[in-house]
Amino acid sequence: MPDRNGTLKAGIRFPFVPGHEVAGTVRALGSAVRGLEPGDRVASTQRSHICGHCRFCRGAREPLCDEAVFLGDAGLNGGYAERVAIEADNLAIVPAAVALDEAAIAACAIGTMLHAIRAVAQVAIGDTVLTLKYRDNWPLCRHSRAALPGGPNRPPGPCS
Repeated sequence: MPDRNGTLKAGIRFPFVPGHEVAGTVRALGSAVRGLEPGDRVASTQRSHICGHCRFCRGAREPLCDEAVFLGDAGLNGGYAERVAIEADNLAIVPAAVALDEAAIAACAIGTMLHAIRAVAQVAIGDTVLTLKYRDNWPLCRHSRAALPGGPNRPPGPCS
């Protein structure tokens, strides 16, 4: 939690390399990793580790997992490090058509909004919603359109 002067106090130990929005290329894999290959383009879910078994992990609320280890927290190098180690379960393949810098924001900027829409507000396809300040958020809406029915080639509209 940042205090009023911008200092992040929770879990910080020096040396510290920040950055929780990470995308890049897989350089090496552990012997138990399946589903990824060196050279794959990936983006993280902001976390290096979750248990995968608790009620939060099983209920798609992984950020609440008691074992969650966030990138750039508690002495773990974040995305500004030259290299980071992230468990494979916390990575997603990035399609070739998506730039890595755009993919890096998916878990935080888009994932936070998507979680609020799906899990908190429980908005479903066909529901009517009010979008505030959509022009300020248009870059995020533009990225979000790919996850909606019809994909990124939908006719333009406010987060349509």
